[in-house]
Amino acid sequence: MKSVKVLVIEDDRLTQLYYASILENLNITAVACLTYENALVEMVKEDYDLILSDVKLKDGNGIDLLRHFDKETQNRIPFVVFSGYTKSELIELYGQFNASAVLTKPLGVQELTKVIRELLNLKSPSCAKN
Repeated sequence: MKSVKVLVIEDDRLTQLYYASILENLNITAVACLTYENALVEMVKEDYDLILSDVKLKDGNGIDLLRHFDKETQNRIPFVVFSGYTKSELIELYGQFNASAVLTKPLGVQELTKVIRELLNLKSPSCAKN
């Protein structure tokens, strides 16, 4: 079975670790980038099942990263953007670039887990019965 790999683009180290821990709890491999430039290299170098990107990075932004995707890649790899902007501001910015999901910070564990499961078609763990 192929392991699921997600690229996390976030310039705040603590927030990046938080997202990575959520992914690891879902048995997903998280690869983290702190900068726009590192993210560009990773997006070309590796195949990812999903990309999570903050809008504002110290050396660029998520819109420009999303623009690097051609139509075929956009259909194949979900691209989720998140920011402290309001949801309507984010939708206005990202709706035109076909982001798979638009989320506002702070992201809760349940919200992020739900979006990841939906976009990757992952099943929820079943409850153990006594």
